[in-house]
Amino acid sequence: MDHAHVPSPLLSWLVLGLLGVAMVVYLAAASRMLRRGKRWSAWRCICWVVGVALLMIALSPATLQAASREFSGHMLQHLLIGMYAPLALTLAAPMTLTLATLSARARRPLVRALRSPPMRLPMGARRLARPRERRPRAGGAATASETGAAGARVRAE
Repeated sequence: MDHAHVPSPLLSWLVLGLLGVAMVVYLAAASRMLRRGKRWSAWRCICWVVGVALLMIALSPATLQAASREFSGHMLQHLLIGMYAPLALTLAAPMTLTLATLSARARRPLVRALRSPPMRLPMGARRLARPRERRPRAGGAATASETGAAGARVRAE
């Protein structure tokens, strides 16, 4: 599996540096919360560090080279970037930390952006996962209290 394009090592190191900055910024925000006397879970910090470390491994020059030569390296990248790192980063709740550390004035534009129409589609996916309870329709299907053990409609007397 020889890919024609392998990113330059310089670009890879730039991405790794940006990931390192993201790790430091998150940990600084968590320590700011603690200095203010607010609680922030240590396991969330651990999840963030693990998630960023998994991305760093997946995007390191050595893994990029392995992914260009071998299918197993390519699949390792898929697993790290697409499954494990997002799980760890999501468990770290970075947006919750961001909103908790910002002042009310700085928080307003971020909240406005999160509530904007382009963000409604990804945010609305959770509604699909938890559909509303259906109300019985008038004259429609029988409810559980109206049916017997065999599921036949029972007359109310």
